[in-house]
Amino acid sequence: MNRQDEIDAKSQAELQKLIEEIKSGEVQVTDLKDLRRNVNDRLRKVDPSAVGKRAVQTINAMAALKEIKKQGKDLKQVQWGNSMESARYVLDKDETLPENKRRFKGWDVIQEDLDGDKYMDTIVKDGAGNPRIINGWTVTKTKYPERNMYTKKHPESGDRRAIRDEDGNIINEGHFTKFGDFKKANRKLKVHDDGHVEYEVEDMRQLKKPLTPYQKFTKVVLEPFWAWYKEDIPKPKRMNAYGKIKKLIWDELKFQIYKEDLGIPVPQSEAQRADIEKQNRFKTALDNRVTNLVRNGSERNIPLFRNFLEESFNAEYDRPKVGYVPGDEEFYE
Repeated sequence: MNRQDEIDAKSQAELQKLIEEIKSGEVQVTDLKDLRRNVNDRLRKVDPSAVGKRAVQTINAMAALKEIKKQGKDLKQVQWGNSMESARYVLDKDETLPENKRRFKGWDVIQEDLDGDKYMDTIVKDGAGNPRIINGWTVTKTKYPERNMYTKKHPESGDRRAIRDEDGNIINEGHFTKFGDFKKANRKLKVHDDGHVEYEVEDMRQLKKPLTPYQKFTKVVLEPFWAWYKEDIPKPKRMNAYGKIKKLIWDELKFQIYKEDLGIPVPQSEAQRADIEKQNRFKTALDNRVTNLVRNGSERNIPLFRNFLEESFNAEYDRPKVGYVPGDEEFYE
């Protein structure tokens, strides 16, 4: 074996080792720049002269990217992660939100020169110190199947881009289709007899996405009730009323879990409720209750919800009396 063959064999071994470490999570790669740095480090161990050869770097980086794609991940841009200032603004704003609304608890942002180019990279880390966003890039579950379907059905760029006249009016109406509109039109709700609910994508049955308890509640349980109930509500007041009614019934489901499933009073502190509602036992109980409502069907849920809104809350919940009286304008304000 000549020297070049030996270098090639060792390089392949190092890259395969890197791929296995990425798969296991031992090495975390969040964007192409980070991936390239990891590849270069491994190649440098075998042959320092290989680093700097852009063609070799690109080929090897794309091989590692291919392995990331095999894990069902996509690279995704996060604009606010491009600078310390924008990242700090988002994280500071998150700290002002109620506990149950926060998304980035314990997250931080730092700067570090990752690739030695003397330009500081911006790294957003989660509460455990793991990098989650690097220079505005992260990884997320792939949505390629739907993107693939979208471009198959709309192969011409003009069908995927709004073309406007000088007044700003769309002039390719009837040909222009947004990706978001395409997804909505192709995703169908499938409700199973056992109460399990998932999205199925038309012409692609292998792409299924189970709904969260809240999604099942709003899209499957509440929508039929609201379609019937809103007829008694003045049209200008419907949007505000829908939000209030949805919150009342959703809160009642959770209050029942505190009393009947957990056997404890409802905590008065929003932070305490947020901590409890993150626990698996609470999530399981909530999913079970929503699943039961799905199985009930609208024929049983409509009178159930109607009676609930017309009656007082149970005094043990320490909640005020809330009831709907036809024509009561104050309720909708």
